[in-house]
Amino acid sequence: MFDLTTTTFDAAMTPSEFDQSKVDLQTLQSKFSFLHPLDETDTKGMFKTSNLEKTLMREVLSEFDNAAPYLGNTKQNKDEVTTLLLLAEQLSFHEDQLLQTYNLVRRNRMLAEAKAYRRVSSFRDSLVAIVKGGQKAAAPIVARIAAFFKKRSDAIKAANKAKKEAAEAAKAAAEAVAQ
Repeated sequence: MFDLTTTTFDAAMTPSEFDQSKVDLQTLQSKFSFLHPLDETDTKGMFKTSNLEKTLMREVLSEFDNAAPYLGNTKQNKDEVTTLLLLAEQLSFHEDQLLQTYNLVRRNRMLAEAKAYRRVSSFRDSLVAIVKGGQKAAAPIVARIAAFFKKRSDAIKAANKAKKEAAEAAKAAAEAVAQ
């Protein structure tokens, strides 16, 4: 398990580093300009090809030349399948690399947010201790901070309630369809 208390961030990116990272990502995206945007309708008939299916395609590919006397010129089809399989392998490599990068960025974002939240909570706790110690002038600050925390807590409760209601509605709909 990852220890949130011992991991530190020295600094955020400078504005110029952040701007350069955006340019780098845009440059990377432009390298994939040949990719087709696909929506859910486009992908309904597609499926994740397993290694067994890739092996099958390569084995059938090896028979293209043998079928030429019966089907005529199979070179164009063979070249197309070879190109598509190569492209699939290349894209699979990039997909893995991008996924690793995505996970690293996402986890570090979450870590930074968690550490920021801990610092804010610690700040609140310090102020509460100061007020309890007799510094009543800080009480309005504590009250405002308490209101911020309550607003957050109420929003989480509302979101969880909405999620629960949506799940119950989906379950009821599924049961109605099943009957």
